[in-house]
Amino acid sequence: MCQEGVKTRCLRALPNALSLLRLTGAATLAFLPVGAGFWAVYLLCGLSDMLDGALARRLKAESELGSKLDSLGDLAFVIVCAVRLLPGLELAAWAWAWIGIIAAVKLLCFAAAKEIPHTKLNKLTGACLFALLPVVLLWEHDYTVAFLCTVASLSAAQELAGIIRK
Repeated sequence: MCQEGVKTRCLRALPNALSLLRLTGAATLAFLPVGAGFWAVYLLCGLSDMLDGALARRLKAESELGSKLDSLGDLAFVIVCAVRLLPGLELAAWAWAWIGIIAAVKLLCFAAAKEIPHTKLNKLTGACLFALLPVVLLWEHDYTVAFLCTVASLSAAQELAGIIRK
């Protein structure tokens, strides 16, 4: 019986461990040269983001701490990737302006709410950014950038509307 309780506690700690892994991975990405190692850690961070919330719900291990860790991990991952990868892009002025506006709204929302809302649009934005950022880095297609900015804008507007309603 005691063994089962330990096993349950360990399993219930897994989602938070994945969020902490993403935080550690984001810190690692800050110092890795962009290459195979960088992309391997990037992949691990993205996978941890997809798994932590789903596991928390499945294991009935949702908590305020877990939500905060998840938001902090998401924020760290996005900021480090933006700082490391965006400067190497040669985007049109409209794209840089749009990205700046989205970033400002998202940071304002995060500062007001102290966490990243886990809405469906926010999850869709994260998935699109995770999957399409390498595409943008390789080809820098305006259509891909416009698509990503559109999805991110809808998510940012939804977050801002939620904060205004409160």
